[in-house]
Amino acid sequence: MAILTDGQEWSFYLPGEQGRYDERRVYKLDLLERNIEDATDRLERYLSYERVCSGEALKAARSDYQTVARGREIEAALPRAWSALLEERDSSLLDILADKVEDLCGYKPDLGLCNRFIERVSKPSLSTTVSPPVQSISLPIREQERPESVHTRAVVSFIFRGRTYESKSAREVMCEVFRLLAKEEPGFLERFAARKHSKKRRYLAQDRQELYPGRPDLAEDFSTEIAPGWWLGTNYSRRHMRRILDLALEVVQPSLRSVIQINIDS
Repeated sequence: MAILTDGQEWSFYLPGEQGRYDERRVYKLDLLERNIEDATDRLERYLSYERVCSGEALKAARSDYQTVARGREIEAALPRAWSALLEERDSSLLDILADKVEDLCGYKPDLGLCNRFIERVSKPSLSTTVSPPVQSISLPIREQERPESVHTRAVVSFIFRGRTYESKSAREVMCEVFRLLAKEEPGFLERFAARKHSKKRRYLAQDRQELYPGRPDLAEDFSTEIAPGWWLGTNYSRRHMRRILDLALEVVQPSLRSVIQINIDS
């Protein structure tokens, strides 16, 4: 053990340990800032004749050094851990955020909205990062020629793993997203069907008549088969379709949820 002191400040070091010289300081004691009891306890811990002779003083100093070193490692790992949480977006993190929002305003957001918020705030600033060019392709559902008039409707789209899929219809976007999720994650359709839907309708069912109870006309005209034996209702407003898509994103794994972004709100 090495001790540097001017009489008022006492710095206790273990020169044989790892790290920079300042990192090998076990403890710094200022006799004018600490009360008498704390100063006495620390001086006796490291300098008591009996403790020095028995080796207890050196053992205590090494224990204190390990505590300090462990604190430095934890502090260095915290930014990496936070970045990993934001990147992985575990459902427990989304639940905590949703609960806190509910505590503050009385309304609990769905997990899809929380996921998009975390994705937005965790993105690096455009001033320091140059994003790669995004490839834009058209949805393969129905070819539509765009009129050259400046008064065309806003294009809706979704982005999946850096590729943008565009359409003029939010309905087509919703159907394509459901097809994509069903393809990417086995069991998605079953999990979504098991969730609570609207009071009178099912958003997804294996019997299209269940989508619009008592309205066979709507079942015929406003249902789309997105997978063999699975039908999705489409007679909804754009805002309602946004809620259906948010519900769909809640039941997929965070790794899949993080690489898809839906733009049908404009």
